[in-house]
This record gives sequence, C-alpha cells and structure tokens, in this order.
Amino acid sequence: MKEIILPNSGKKSWMGGAYTLTFVYSKEGNYHLKGYIDEVEEYLKKKKYWFANFTLWSNGEHRSIWSFWKSNVFFNRPNRKPDYHNNKSLHTYKWVVKQYGLDKENDKRVVFKRLPKRWVKEMEIF
Repeated sequence: MKEIILPNSGKKSWMGGAYTLTFVYSKEGNYHLKGYIDEVEEYLKKKKYWFANFTLWSNGEHRSIWSFWKSNVFFNRPNRKPDYHNNKSLHTYKWVVKQYGLDKENDKRVVFKRLPKRWVKEMEIF
C-alpha cells in the first residue's frame, strides 16, 4: 500500500492535533496517510470516490472512525449483541453503508458481510 506522509500545516488548534494513521480505499487504488487529522481531512476533500478508516492512537489504544467521500453517508458496524429495542434490524451482523436524509422509499444502502479492502462498484450508488 502506498504511504503518503502529510506535513504539519503549522496552524495551532486543539481539534487538529490528533495524529492519525488513515487507510484510504479509493477508485484509483489504496493508500495510507500519516499526519494530523486536519491535514488528512483537507487532503481527502480534494479527492472523490473513496472511503477511509481513520485510526487515532493514544497511550497504546486506538479508536477508528470510518468516513466516506460524501458527507451524508455513514458506516454502521456489525453488532454482535441482539438489539431488543429494534427487532426489525435485518442486518445486525453485517456492515451497512447507508445514505441518510432520505425517506424509506428512496433509501440507499449497501450491505456487506465483510467490509471490502478496496473500492467496489456497489459504492458508486451514492
């Protein structure tokens, strides 16, 4: 996977101070970004057709943030625990990529057993 190291912009901000390792899966090919989260987001704003996993590290622990090139699309992770409040959830054990803000008739979603490690044509419906 190609690695791109983004330099610090020099702007001081608390929110942009998180260092991230970002794995980007795009239509042009996969690559890996290293840098502060503000610089990584600015870099990705110039691109189209990608989804990314931002990993933020602190004290040997990390958290992941999944992002899509369109702002109204989100990733719903598999839920291994039964959802007693919403028994209509058909995709409890699968990844669901969904565009929100649409009514039920025009709902756009893609369901995966495992999230792909490359750009797939199904993601182009958004």
